[in-house]
Amino acid sequence: MAPKRSDKPEWRVDPNTGQKVRWSESKQAWVNENGKTVSKAKTLPERASSSSARRTDSGSTPTNIPRKDSATAGGSDALARSMEQMAPPSTSKSPVPTAQFPLSGTDPTSQIQTRWGFDPLGSVPNPGGSSMRPVNLKRIREGNGASQTRFQRGYITSEDPNHDYRPSRVIEVLLVPPPQTSDPGDSRITPNGSTGLVRLRRFIIFEQSPDQERFRAVAIKTYNAQGVAAPGVIKAHHSIVYTGQPRMRADERPNDPGDADRMQPHAIRVQQYDQEQALDPLARIDYTDIYELDYDFPNIKLFGKVHTDSWPSFMLQYRSVWATIQGAITGPRLLPTIQDVPEAETPRAGTESVTSARTVVRANPPQSSTASTDHTRADSGPISDAQMVRLMDNLRIRAAQNGWTIGTEPDDRQIHRMARDSERRAQYLGIIRDRWNGERERAAAAAAAAAENVEDDEDDEEEEEQEEEAEAQEEEEEEEEDETPVAQPPVRRASHRGTR
Repeated sequence: MAPKRSDKPEWRVDPNTGQKVRWSESKQAWVNENGKTVSKAKTLPERASSSSARRTDSGSTPTNIPRKDSATAGGSDALARSMEQMAPPSTSKSPVPTAQFPLSGTDPTSQIQTRWGFDPLGSVPNPGGSSMRPVNLKRIREGNGASQTRFQRGYITSEDPNHDYRPSRVIEVLLVPPPQTSDPGDSRITPNGSTGLVRLRRFIIFEQSPDQERFRAVAIKTYNAQGVAAPGVIKAHHSIVYTGQPRMRADERPNDPGDADRMQPHAIRVQQYDQEQALDPLARIDYTDIYELDYDFPNIKLFGKVHTDSWPSFMLQYRSVWATIQGAITGPRLLPTIQDVPEAETPRAGTESVTSARTVVRANPPQSSTASTDHTRADSGPISDAQMVRLMDNLRIRAAQNGWTIGTEPDDRQIHRMARDSERRAQYLGIIRDRWNGERERAAAAAAAAAENVEDDEDDEEEEEQEEEAEAQEEEEEEEEDETPVAQPPVRRASHRGTR
């Protein structure tokens, strides 16, 4: 017969910190009086003994938690011993049942296990457009709570996940891939390649959910040191990410200047915490490869953060990629939920520019016409506020892709007025069109001026070289004249004849 549980969880005293803690059924974790999760490293042993840990398969509350009276009867030593015997809480705080994580991978060397679940996000066309492939949200959980090994040293469970796992953080994660999969994005495997399956992956966090104690991140990949030139990779879903200087292989560029399948224009700069660690020169962000992890996932290390100058570009490119994907399938709709870095928590931006003008201004920018839909005309009639919002989103994406600006954006009241009044809407879009035409002309003029300067510099250099060659030739001729011997007149010998 199972022990009877109290409806109200009893408070215990953590012998390491002296604070009161209790078991939370909703969070499946120990919490303090403020409701904050208490790290297992402070409260519980790394692994409970088999004789003292007794839990149901569904991850219910440990049944061998000592009662308050029995713990206090023996004094502080008895309390400490009883706390050491507590079974660890479930490794997953998610209410999602384990059955939704049907795949698992186990490393036979370190005994690390990762459970995997997949939720469909949509489909994207394969290169060539002949077929479609699914895009999934990869939800991962720790599987077995294995004790820390040499593969895991430095990879811990965060004591302050709300701070450590904020958007813009770059993390390293040890994962065991699900069976019968091959992921070319992995950057390193365990030394024993025949048995070791633990792989190190890096991610950029873009969304945080403190209520559910989870976060989402996009993957950083190298594609086996091929970058986006690897077969089957859609370039437009990626961007460069770097710690030193951004680099691009020649075969990563589009074959045709007008080819739409090119990487996103802004290279994303990462500031690493350990200066001896660096991203691979061919590291690329895959904005479609999204992972979801729990706060208490144990094998995570902080690598760095996205530079504040690059964070707006990162978020804009994320939205641009997903707007393109969703627009290609069912037309524009709401993007996956995003939580930006709050203004007050964003450090001051540095003075270094992340994206050079060469990557912003394209050689052949597309036409800036915004008349791709009927509701951009003056006689198109009223539209809904949601349609107007989507129109503004498309304008922002187009501006970001070409390095253009929109200027002062309309507020909610102006959005509503333009949605109801097609003439007002067409007038606003005309202003945007004129702005873009002017910016494109200025960019073209600047590029032409730069080309002329280069030509002028080349002409000047050629003239200088010719002058230097002429001067050198004159000097050589003068030296030859100095070295030529001067012909002396013949010496006439006088004849002395005697007189008789």
